[in-house]
Amino acid sequence: MFVIFFVPIQTTSEELFFRGFLLQWIGKLVKQPILLSIIVGFIFGALHFGNPEMSNSALWAGLDYVFTGFMLSYITIRTNSAEFTIGAHAANNMFFLYLFDI
Repeated sequence: MFVIFFVPIQTTSEELFFRGFLLQWIGKLVKQPILLSIIVGFIFGALHFGNPEMSNSALWAGLDYVFTGFMLSYITIRTNSAEFTIGAHAANNMFFLYLFDI
């Protein structure tokens, strides 16, 4: 029950910060979409490095976080909208919580 109610709130908050605020703020300085996505992706990944799954497989989990941050940022830039990334982030987190019970 907690997953259904709290994960969308948590992921929407993250997306609004990373793709709504940070992406636009850094985008004032960096105009290339790929470079901008890489920068925000690394920030997104770095802030997730404290998650518990990093103790099991730090390399793969870290790469997953950075790549996910990159892809969500790039999709936001290309679509000029955060709706898809909010849904994708929520679906991803819900999937892993249901599957692995983290």
